[in-house]
Amino acid sequence: MQRRFRCSKCTIGMVIQDRVMADDDRSAWQYHCQKCGAFFGPPIYEKDLEFLGSLDVIDPGLKPWADPDTQTGTNSMPRRGRRLLLAGARHFWSLHRAHGLLADLSQDRTPTVFTGFTAGGPPLQLPGARTHYGFVRRGSVDITHSVNGATRTFELSRGMYFALPGRCAIRSRYGEGAVASRLGYQGLSQFGGPLEQGDGRLKYIDGGSTTLIVAPPRKGDPCLNYLHFPIGYKQSRHNHPSFRFTIVFAGHGTCTVPANADGTGEDVECSLEPGSMFIIPAGGFHAIDAIGKEPLAVVTFHPETSVGWTDEYHPMLESTFVARKPANLELGAAAFQGGVATKSPGSRVV
Repeated sequence: MQRRFRCSKCTIGMVIQDRVMADDDRSAWQYHCQKCGAFFGPPIYEKDLEFLGSLDVIDPGLKPWADPDTQTGTNSMPRRGRRLLLAGARHFWSLHRAHGLLADLSQDRTPTVFTGFTAGGPPLQLPGARTHYGFVRRGSVDITHSVNGATRTFELSRGMYFALPGRCAIRSRYGEGAVASRLGYQGLSQFGGPLEQGDGRLKYIDGGSTTLIVAPPRKGDPCLNYLHFPIGYKQSRHNHPSFRFTIVFAGHGTCTVPANADGTGEDVECSLEPGSMFIIPAGGFHAIDAIGKEPLAVVTFHPETSVGWTDEYHPMLESTFVARKPANLELGAAAFQGGVATKSPGSRVV
């Protein structure tokens, strides 16, 4: 049963309690406001109250840990799990597999809402005014989407992915996966996959590789990536300027984060297995290692990009010559439309 509390930010919204997997087959709690979208957690622990807001948000009788099978609360918290909670608020957020809302970062600089779908769950209605980036980890799903007034249903199987602007519906009879919905952005409608097996098309740090499976139409737009980490892969600790949302497609590994918010303290290892989902907050330090007898394969959503095509540099323009001169050299100097410089359409917002 979900617990409900009053939001301390907007003071009128209802905060809903969601369980998220944390460590050692236990679970913790995160909260989101249905009215203003404020996100509290994950997960809650009494030492993090200043991060959550005023005390009136929290049920005084809340048990921060619960056995996922019996739902029985306990006042005892393992030392390792306690460290993970402290680190989780800054470096690593583990998301419980669920049908429906996983996490709400609609108040983030790059506003995004995350939704999961599981086998046998009711149809998911994904709203408009955003672009939905999704991935099917196993099984298959039916996706209904309208483009230019025409409504069509597409079947996607294991390893396939999509980017769909506007409203759409997901019916999952025996499929499982997740969706990252980038608010206020209108992307291009596209489907792809299944994922290529093995190495990605581009090199990544420490011998990993990656493939850009949903590319940004313009520099700065969101994208979806496949990453491949070979057997025995060990990654250098690093961070990113924006959050990363990741779902494990195959293989096993660990994500190691520092125990303290400032990046200091002992290492905390978070286990990764097929179906694991997590968010690395903006600036969060982490290092992913592949363990076991097979490579680790993940799909990661980036809410923005620092590389990509611009009005001055893109494939169409690079192969265009005006009076034997590359057209991009004349952009902005009246090279197009009879000597009138064209205005950039820019990224699409809704």
